[in-house]
Amino acid sequence: MANKMPSEIQKKLEAAEQAYLDQVEEIAAEAREKIVIPFCDKYEIQLLVGNGTYLLTGKQKLHVWEDEIKDEVMGLTDERGRKIPGSKRVASILEERVSLMLSPFNSLGSFMTDYIPQKLEAPVPSPVKPEKND
Repeated sequence: MANKMPSEIQKKLEAAEQAYLDQVEEIAAEAREKIVIPFCDKYEIQLLVGNGTYLLTGKQKLHVWEDEIKDEVMGLTDERGRKIPGSKRVASILEERVSLMLSPFNSLGSFMTDYIPQKLEAPVPSPVKPEKND
């Protein structure tokens, strides 16, 4: 009986962790859809996610504007140093800490999926025409 307890406990812990992860992924999907995508579309910025982190990038060079004293992301600036309106809200959401000791992820942005605005998507290449052999 004593040998079965750890596996039963482990199963319960794994189920609890999975339930938590499922909820976090739902919250991330909702934030991506309602907040991040409209922002990305408006400013032609793409969201790239992978390896437990994320990146915002676009046609122009973006800079993260941080308050190092408060250790807080204040938003994004463009290549001329101009603040991008609404970027503080998006950055705050992406940087929202997710507390889960068994997960390599640490921010809500890392639970989202890539998004590339249609304006930035590469055009579909035309099919290559076969060469004629005369």
